[in-house]
Amino acid sequence: MNDQIFVDMAVLQQLERIANALEKLARGNAPEEPNLVRPIEEYRRFDWASIGASVVRQDSDGPTHLEYGGFVWSRRSPQNKFDGAIWYSRSAGKDTEGNVLYLRLITFREIKDVDPLPAKLARTLTAAPEAAAPVKNAQPAQPAEMPAEKSNEATSAQPVKTPAAKKTPAGNGRLAREDYLKQAVSKKFNLSAQAAEAVAQIAGIPDDGKDPRADYAPAMKLVPYFAECKALGIVKFTEARDILQKHQGDIEQALFDVRDSRQEAKR
Repeated sequence: MNDQIFVDMAVLQQLERIANALEKLARGNAPEEPNLVRPIEEYRRFDWASIGASVVRQDSDGPTHLEYGGFVWSRRSPQNKFDGAIWYSRSAGKDTEGNVLYLRLITFREIKDVDPLPAKLARTLTAAPEAAAPVKNAQPAQPAEMPAEKSNEATSAQPVKTPAAKKTPAGNGRLAREDYLKQAVSKKFNLSAQAAEAVAQIAGIPDDGKDPRADYAPAMKLVPYFAECKALGIVKFTEARDILQKHQGDIEQALFDVRDSRQEAKR
């Protein structure tokens, strides 16, 4: 019996080593990226030791440089019209195309309100047993990084999970294809018709336009992101798409990444 236990333990250890090796291959040896998010209100009183970081230098506004994982992370903040935010990042070399890579330790930003849950779902949650109370000071689970599958064609992108679109009065919340294209190519967003079609594909909407019931509201939620990427100087549609996929459809985080990289490039 004892021999069998030792054999089982050895098999489990071997499987764990194989799993770790496969995960490393899937990540392409990419560096770890903490990328934590906290409300902007917590910045002044934040406990840096709670995430394993220490203050290297600071000014009247708080820490300017942090040490984490053997690296120095510098404070950044947008110097333009964008929503206020503070983050700590560092450069991590360049990719195969020569683009500078940036890793982010933590971002303090405004946590915006979301739409309330549908009444039926809210009643279901009320009837369900409550979950156990979270452990204090526990760090959030890190989101799995999306595999970076580079392609020169926007049509090769997998659908991105997008936030629920706000309902409009017409069509019971459904946004028709014609209305979507009209808004996407308007002066407000200034996307080309081809780019608008590609955005719809990223949102998981077929591009044939034959289904009159197709709802383009999810695609409309992505249009401001791609419009801002274009305004910030990202010429390649696939580059903006890959950044969004990297952040698993989180538009705000993707925009912070884009703005951060553009500011670093100007320094």
